[in-house]
Amino acid sequence: MIPRNLILLALPLLAAAHAAPVHEKSTDSPELICPDSGAECYPKHFVATHEFQRILPGQDISPGLHVRLDVQTGEKEAKLYVPDENPTANDVVVVPGETTSGEVEAPELALPADAPLEKPLKLTTPKPPKTANTDLGVFEIALESLKGNPTADALSPLEELVHDSYWGHRLTSAPGAVTDLLAALDSPDASLRATAALTLGAALSNNPKALHSAAEVKGLQEKIATALEKETDQTATKRLLFLLGQVLWDEGVLSEFTSKGGVKMLENVWQRGTGEARGRIAVVLEDAFLNADMREGGVTRKDIVKPMCGTMQSEAMKKQDERVLSAVVAADCEVSGEFAGWVDGYTGEYEELVGKMRGIKTEL
Repeated sequence: MIPRNLILLALPLLAAAHAAPVHEKSTDSPELICPDSGAECYPKHFVATHEFQRILPGQDISPGLHVRLDVQTGEKEAKLYVPDENPTANDVVVVPGETTSGEVEAPELALPADAPLEKPLKLTTPKPPKTANTDLGVFEIALESLKGNPTADALSPLEELVHDSYWGHRLTSAPGAVTDLLAALDSPDASLRATAALTLGAALSNNPKALHSAAEVKGLQEKIATALEKETDQTATKRLLFLLGQVLWDEGVLSEFTSKGGVKMLENVWQRGTGEARGRIAVVLEDAFLNADMREGGVTRKDIVKPMCGTMQSEAMKKQDERVLSAVVAADCEVSGEFAGWVDGYTGEYEELVGKMRGIKTEL
């Protein structure tokens, strides 16, 4: 496999000279993607400029763009292609025939033996966006509001900014900012609790540098877990689960969460939660304990999740939630009794997932 963190993909270098120019798609486009996290919706079609911007999950990209892929995190960035920017010896040339998904697959390349080592991603500080100077005042005012008695409205501009990795890192590295956001999780105002959780979660999402800073805050996971355990507002609960999922990408935080009975806490939240909250818990469990491809060292902990198999199977039969079904499959839950009958007779939308459970049933 390639030892570098970053591969540049020029789309397309072979055909760009004759390709039609890339035009920005109208922001009035009705096609939007709305994340499960509750974060703000964004256009399905990626709008390119002359600066690299992150390709958000599910976005389509036009032909003729210069795309780069971080193979450690899987994040893609793209900008308008400039013919004078020649690729290096390690560039990959891809020539698409039409608008394509941002999910670009990187082929394996052999690098020279003396190729310099890349800097670890978590030590790489995100670069400021072009609008950094314009947004600085808004960021500082919103950050200052955290020190007093913040409101959801005061935090909203901050939540919008920190989706950019630069501002996300600025937030988590600002003295006391993470602690102040965690303190807001104790507010009697449910809208503030929800906004504080979403703001911190958005800052950490796909942002290893920001997560590295936040993970150093004492009591990070404990305060989030405590807030979740006593939360009664469903919107705040969903956003706290989003935040928890982000902090658990840090192996140290995950270890502390596990040792302090965090999964038992999630079982309690599950019992009083709605179907939507339960789906999000299933995602947290799968990402944290069951997905070897997404964990450091490829380690899974199915033993942690198996005690919840019966609970998740009951939910799967009632709601047919893809997220819950996926966690049941990933945990290798035993398929027996009433659930086995349900699996045998299933003919719905998630036939592929349920089919995998039929295979598990056959092997038992």
